[in-house]
Amino acid sequence: MGVTTSAVVTRLGPTGIVEWGLVAGALFLGVSVPITLFDENVLFSYHPSAMAMSFGSLMPLGVFVTLKARSLPPGHAKLNLMWTHAGAQVLASACALGGFVAITANKAISGKKHFVTAHASLGLLTLFLTFFSLCLGALNFQRLGLLRLVPERFRHSVKWAHRRCGAVALVTAGVTILSAVDHPAVEKLSGPFLRGAWKLAVVGVGAGVVKMGTRPGGSGEGKKGRAEDGTNKSVRNNGVER
Repeated sequence: MGVTTSAVVTRLGPTGIVEWGLVAGALFLGVSVPITLFDENVLFSYHPSAMAMSFGSLMPLGVFVTLKARSLPPGHAKLNLMWTHAGAQVLASACALGGFVAITANKAISGKKHFVTAHASLGLLTLFLTFFSLCLGALNFQRLGLLRLVPERFRHSVKWAHRRCGAVALVTAGVTILSAVDHPAVEKLSGPFLRGAWKLAVVGVGAGVVKMGTRPGGSGEGKKGRAEDGTNKSVRNNGVER
């Protein structure tokens, strides 16, 4: 039986302080950081603005969608949510790449060395994990037709690696953002109250993702199908891979 639109909206909406903290924190970071720091005439400002929209907002919201989708049975409603997740992660990756290009160009123009700070090293690691997770996600998404290239016995490992890689990327992204909030260039344009709010938002987003990601249950029919016939039933239902 299909899932009605109202039922999908109800299941997708945030419930409880943890989920609301995740959504509110992500939206706050994605909007307030660019408004505060972005200046079209300052190359450096493209970096924190793009990274805040990527790792502070789009990526956590994309993860939120896919974690909420776990409560839905396989079908068109769940497939649409997985497409939403994929779109958010692709856009987040594009923003991250733009932010990386901006800071790399800015350092080159300023004659500064690259990747000599903990912030820069963590940022580079986060960028690598992000794109690796994106590739694994594309491979894992049955509708793209790439999963058939992977031997069946390894398909669960692809899904496992995608989730773990994405989780580590979010953790390193959060630490990287926190290490930059009190940077002199950021301090010059923002007050202590706003920087404190940014730190609280990063912690709230991280706590929300961890809480939702470790929550038991929510796999519905897919688990039942795997238990009954030993296959990944969700792969055969409109291309939704859990």
